[in-house]
Amino acid sequence: MPHTPSPTARMKNLHEHLVVPIDESADQRAQLVYAPNEPVMLQPFTFSYIRLALYCVLAVCSCGILVIVSVWFPQVFTRIARNPIPYASVGEADYVLILVHGEGCRAQWIECPVHRPSVDSDERTKVPWVWFEFKKHRYVYNLERGEFEHYLSTICEDLEHIQARTHDGLDEHAVVSKSELFGPNRVLIDKPRVLMLIFVKLVHPFYLFQLFSAGVWFWEEYTVYAIVILVLSATSMAYEIYSEVSNSSRLRNLVRSDRLVDVVRSSKITRIHEMELVPGDILVMEEGPMCADVLLLSGTCTADEASLTGEALPVNKESAIGSGQLTEVLARSEYKTSFLHAGSTISTIREGDEGCKGVVLSTGFSTGKGELFRSILFPKPIVFEFERDSYRYLAVLWLVAIAAFVKRVSEGSKVGTPFGETVVNSLDLITVAVPPALPLVLSSGIGFAMKRLQAGGIFCIDSQRVNSCGQISCFCFDKTGTLTQEHLSFVGVDASDSAQRIDIPSRFRLAMATCHGLSEHDGNLQGYSLDVAMFEASQFTLRHLHSKSEGNFVAIVTAMDSNSTKYGIVKRFPFDAAYQRLHNKSEGNFIAIVTTMDSNSVKYGIVKRFPFDAAYQRSSAVVEEIATGKRFIFVKGSPEAVSAISTTTPPDLKHKTLSFSADGYYCIGFGVKELDPNTPIDINSREQVESAVEFEGLALFKNELKPETKGMLDELYVADIDIRIITGDNALTAVHVCRELEMKMKNKVAVVDVDEHTGDTVYVSVDNVKKSDVVKWTNLNASNMDVVLAEYDLAITGAALDRLQRDCGTDTLGLWSN
Repeated sequence: MPHTPSPTARMKNLHEHLVVPIDESADQRAQLVYAPNEPVMLQPFTFSYIRLALYCVLAVCSCGILVIVSVWFPQVFTRIARNPIPYASVGEADYVLILVHGEGCRAQWIECPVHRPSVDSDERTKVPWVWFEFKKHRYVYNLERGEFEHYLSTICEDLEHIQARTHDGLDEHAVVSKSELFGPNRVLIDKPRVLMLIFVKLVHPFYLFQLFSAGVWFWEEYTVYAIVILVLSATSMAYEIYSEVSNSSRLRNLVRSDRLVDVVRSSKITRIHEMELVPGDILVMEEGPMCADVLLLSGTCTADEASLTGEALPVNKESAIGSGQLTEVLARSEYKTSFLHAGSTISTIREGDEGCKGVVLSTGFSTGKGELFRSILFPKPIVFEFERDSYRYLAVLWLVAIAAFVKRVSEGSKVGTPFGETVVNSLDLITVAVPPALPLVLSSGIGFAMKRLQAGGIFCIDSQRVNSCGQISCFCFDKTGTLTQEHLSFVGVDASDSAQRIDIPSRFRLAMATCHGLSEHDGNLQGYSLDVAMFEASQFTLRHLHSKSEGNFVAIVTAMDSNSTKYGIVKRFPFDAAYQRLHNKSEGNFIAIVTTMDSNSVKYGIVKRFPFDAAYQRSSAVVEEIATGKRFIFVKGSPEAVSAISTTTPPDLKHKTLSFSADGYYCIGFGVKELDPNTPIDINSREQVESAVEFEGLALFKNELKPETKGMLDELYVADIDIRIITGDNALTAVHVCRELEMKMKNKVAVVDVDEHTGDTVYVSVDNVKKSDVVKWTNLNASNMDVVLAEYDLAITGAALDRLQRDCGTDTLGLWSN
């Protein structure tokens, strides 16, 4: 079908299409690219009074049977009551009938109304555009391509262009256009209608069969039994409806928000309701809950993301600097330290030269918060083999009962029994063949289970998910914060020039006091537990500056010694894949100041920070001694990452790291470099900052187990559920925790890793790491895997798992894991 060119400029550059027209002589349906639980086929319809009247007549003539069938198969109503039109006329449609395929479930047809927003006309928008909403997402008809496209409320704009318009914001025309396209910024959860819920429950095949059976029993004067079944069924139905309504109410309370926010529009700061936000708006940051996904453009802030990401401690967010096309997906992955999630709470704000502003990346159900609630509202359908077999068994019983019914009616007619009496008596076979109390038993069991879960503070929206708990055979736990305490305890240091000790060298202490992402609010430190424990052990004080009243410093650390030397934090480096994301302040501005805890109060200012990034396994800070102007670079990270950029590395570093890890210690490596004023470097370049450092030593931490962990694992073992740990920590540390928990393992455990020189998959016994000064690794491959598994349980690193999947295949690994 030829596509009609469109003068509608804003129909361009839409997201990857999901609906594609195909030629069919009958009705020219639209075929959609397959996506689980998303539309796969579409047919347009218009409203018709005549066809709707026809449907009503047929419903009355069928004594309501047509209505029941329409509930089971929604396409029946649409095909009778609506007028089908060719796909080429989709712009005139009032409804679309879409086909949805669920994984492992039968296909479903669903009717959705078509919307035609009224758009202020200029010559670009004279052609009408239409869209429909399915599962809270919009599908917009692209007039240029003749296709519907999945259209998310997100931004797609060059970051440099966004930064250039932070003073101007969006103009009025852009706001109106985006409002029409994206709709209001809200996560709207529809309130269930009780009468509709009751009707849907009543027309369920099981409940209909119960009503039919009760009618037969009343006719045969089995009154008491019929009343008991009906009362119990009504009670069960009422409880199900109550649970659904109350759970929906809880969800609406969770997403309810009613705030006014400041945005920059037409070069003015305007106060609007949060529902009026559109992607691309420049938002003036305020303390309180975030109402959209936002990328921070200027200033810094501290955000509590516990409700969304599970991060228990507040995290610091830095302004984003970079270039290139910006999308919400890209911002999540490459601008993590500047990305603010909708639903997170801003606790502190520090304005920069341009204030504290951010750009709205996505709104409504296109935000991370919206997607979370969308997954709750529309969970992935699950069908158990047991449930499928149960329906097959009931179908066989029905066939047997119908055959017996026909036989009895036939015999009754032969002996002269009145036909009506024979039919009624024969119906007993059908009412007994399929147990009428079956739905009551099933729903009651699930109801009691949900009640017990609610008593523990666990709420289930989809009751069918409760059945899946009986199929769990393996639990995979995160370690830190789940099995172990949220906080870490500082144990000591192993300096490069000494044995393990608690008396920390002064330069090492300064590294611990400045190389972190902590902030201070109302006298409390905020940040990762490791950074807090490390800073407290450094015997420094931290003062985060919320104004420019103290020179160009943002915060100050002061040593707790007789000198009280102060150091000012000038800058932090947010991470960028190309090392281009910098803090938006000028080079002379400090982020924080640390001060020694002694009579001299030596102060140091933190000039810049590169936050920790998993790809590089390290973070860094540029620090200046305020009194003398001396500058230092401190690097913190995994021992391997720090040693890789060090000019001096202890020869036994790897053995020490393995040995400490095997004893359960969390090892952090430190490097330091004093800057030569005669050899300036670009402190805006992470490559130059994190290079040619001296390896300073290791800091050791301990993560104690939670008191209740072992008892909880014992309960799972009693239920014959296997337990495994997934962690980002060193594999040897994880093995130590497993042994502390007395997990069911073989006496011998081996760590599997990838040889950094050859790239081969290798393994070593954990016990050999402790016994020998030289660790000998042995190659592991498909040929000796069975032998190794017979002797050892394995702790596999991420790199080794990737290599084994590539070499052996996922299916083979699955067989080995069992």
